[in-house]
Amino acid sequence: MSIRKIEGLGWYWPDIHIPVPLGTATYTTTILLDATGEKAAFVGRVFFPERTGTKSIRRVHLHFGAMTRIAGSGLELSLQGLNAVANPGVPDGVKGQTVAIPMTSIAQNLWFRSEPLNADRVVTYNQSLAVVVEYDAAGRLGSDSIVINNLTGSSHPSLDSYPLLYTASWVVQAQVMNMMLEFSDGTYGTLGGSVPWISFANYSYHGNTVGADEYALRFTVPCGCTVDALIVAVRALSLNADFEVILYDGTTPLATAPVDVSSLSGLVQNFLVLAVPEVRLYTGKTYYLSVRPVTVNSVVVYSADVYDAAVWKMLPGDDTCTFATRVDSGAWSAPTTTRRLQAAVRISGVEVGGAQQMASVV
Repeated sequence: MSIRKIEGLGWYWPDIHIPVPLGTATYTTTILLDATGEKAAFVGRVFFPERTGTKSIRRVHLHFGAMTRIAGSGLELSLQGLNAVANPGVPDGVKGQTVAIPMTSIAQNLWFRSEPLNADRVVTYNQSLAVVVEYDAAGRLGSDSIVINNLTGSSHPSLDSYPLLYTASWVVQAQVMNMMLEFSDGTYGTLGGSVPWISFANYSYHGNTVGADEYALRFTVPCGCTVDALIVAVRALSLNADFEVILYDGTTPLATAPVDVSSLSGLVQNFLVLAVPEVRLYTGKTYYLSVRPVTVNSVVVYSADVYDAAVWKMLPGDDTCTFATRVDSGAWSAPTTTRRLQAAVRISGVEVGGAQQMASVV
């Protein structure tokens, strides 16, 4: 089949910058509930991969941070509509579906999956919704407090998607939301712009590291295409820590981009876009994009984890974009399906007939 060239610089697969780069993301501590009447809210438009029909929300997933829970306070989570007058929209205060969250059931700084709501909430794709967390009817007890973690690294990506904190009034927080919805059929959704990452990691290694000396994005492509650049977030720990970024078909190199660390902007995280001669990729094949140190000096790469591999369908890319390692040019490990290396390829052209499909998933 022939290839249609993409105008401009092309598309990243998967896009590692939206809505916030993995390597720069950290959890916030600004949404702090430490008084009766304070509330947190996630506001946005419902997203699920099918993009049509209805879904029934049964559970909500969140990431809680630091807490004090000496006095036994309880939280309540509710699903609400939006106040049509407020701009930007805020929860309307009408608790449609609720679930109790005893603070004793929460593990600090870990992903939290709620119990089922008292009733499912039927939603349509792109419907506006608010997820609200507050103290239950007993209010805050003693000196109890809790942080609800979102992500720093960016302001909210659009006026359709933002977290809020209520103390005396609702105030938009300059953060990226970190939550997701679980439906009655076992699938997942979110509010557009929310990033359901349960944890981040980074890996320091060098050419002689035992266990793994290459970390890779393992991926397939949704249609036949060409790529003309390799993208990775990486940090060198010394000016002598030169490395290569390599695209493999299995274990066969297709393109290699050597990096001289002295040419980078210091010993900090760099987002590298490394041009290579165009390479043809095919559906049905598994590719690896790796960072391979070529000295005994270490580099650092970055990853993020999700709750379930199906969650990747709510983020740029799909559930074939995962994580693998190898050592001494041996076989690749089995993929860690809930983890993704922060790396991508730049697609410069797609097979004629495949452009519409690719555009729908990037």
